[in-house]
Amino acid sequence: MTSWLTPVKTGSMQWARLLVVGIATLAVLLLSASAPWVSATRSTEAASAASKVTQAVPLAATSKGSSVVANDYASIFQNQAPELANSGWSPCPGPITWSLDSRELTAAQTETQVRSAKWALEQWAQESGLSFSYAGEVPVNYNDSTFQLTPADGSPVAARHIYLTYLKHGQSKLLGSATLGFGAPSTVAVAGHEITGGNAVFRTDYVQDPGRNPVRKLRSLYLHELGHVLGLSHASLSQNIMYPIVDRNVTLGAGDVSGIHAMTKTCAAKPV
Repeated sequence: MTSWLTPVKTGSMQWARLLVVGIATLAVLLLSASAPWVSATRSTEAASAASKVTQAVPLAATSKGSSVVANDYASIFQNQAPELANSGWSPCPGPITWSLDSRELTAAQTETQVRSAKWALEQWAQESGLSFSYAGEVPVNYNDSTFQLTPADGSPVAARHIYLTYLKHGQSKLLGSATLGFGAPSTVAVAGHEITGGNAVFRTDYVQDPGRNPVRKLRSLYLHELGHVLGLSHASLSQNIMYPIVDRNVTLGAGDVSGIHAMTKTCAAKPV
């Protein structure tokens, strides 16, 4: 469950604290890939988060394009900040920029992560009409009290920008043994329900182990966490990439597509 507390309203809303109990933005590795379905076991409080996932539906129970799967999406703000439900990014004015902090990675690992993140953003772009532009490597500081990323050189947080970084196990209270990463919007323009910033964090040891976690798994993880950054909460059906257990799925489901369509804002009319 993701809760935003003590918001500061200045035309935009910046989250002063991101409190995670049963974090709606986590991704859990599915260890048994052969299982036709899995159960998501969660505390009562966690079960109230996002889309109230209690049990996955067997894969054979619904077709990917069915209305059941297509309606399986939710806003990341739905339960914790309902006044901002369905907030999303706008394709205007121009591309959303993103950067990566590679200080925990080797040059080869950095190249793999950049490719995977680019690929994942391209999948979301194809369905949303959003565009993304890689701004290069930007070192960031992580605050484990606010769960926010800020440029390490002290420069202001960039507008319409997504920061990605990698932390070792134990560097964040959110990264437990089964938690591979977390992501969320960081700023929202209240009046237009428009997300204007986002952060995503990935566990260093996971992305550094290509033997156990090949590119397909990495891409699945990036798709999921960046979906959170774009405004989506968890889905309840495993056909959708926003299902909270991440394995090898690298295809957006019908619910993911419906969700990103619902969250993405239209461009404001240009003055005549």
